[in-house]
Amino acid sequence: KKMGYPVTCEVTPHHLYFHDLDYRVNPPIRQKEDLDTVIEMIKKGVVDCIGTDHAPHSKEDKEAGAPGMVGIETSFYICYKKLVEEVGLTLSKLSALLSYNGAKILNLNNKGRVLPGYDADFVIIDLNDKMIIDSEKFLSKSKNTPFEGIEVSGRIMQTFVNGKLKYDKGDLL
Repeated sequence: KKMGYPVTCEVTPHHLYFHDLDYRVNPPIRQKEDLDTVIEMIKKGVVDCIGTDHAPHSKEDKEAGAPGMVGIETSFYICYKKLVEEVGLTLSKLSALLSYNGAKILNLNNKGRVLPGYDADFVIIDLNDKMIIDSEKFLSKSKNTPFEGIEVSGRIMQTFVNGKLKYDKGDLL
């Protein structure tokens, strides 16, 4: 990056939150010092974006060793908990990591921001609402998550895609 090469770096919510966890994902969950290094790289701007790594395997596939987990339903909550509440990143920086930076990398020039000329893709979040992650309430076909039972803040109340309401009332968790 410093030399001007088009190199990007992405991390996942589970690699930002867990350490020393035996839950099959690729790459594997690492040790605490590795998690701390990833957090430092976010602070320094080395990490460009956060991807959900959404892998909604069935219970049978997961038991047979399929790597991955559901990522869509928990990504914002886990990143907000870890990066904003615990580490002290701003909500604006988290938003850039979750949306704007990825859109910029992919040259999606009308995505990732709420401005005239951009697609109206955004969420409405109640940052004061706390909840417990409950995979039985996931809308995904899969329920495989190591985040089960973790308390998080910031209930997603509405999701808009291209200006159209696609999700309403924050009933995921």
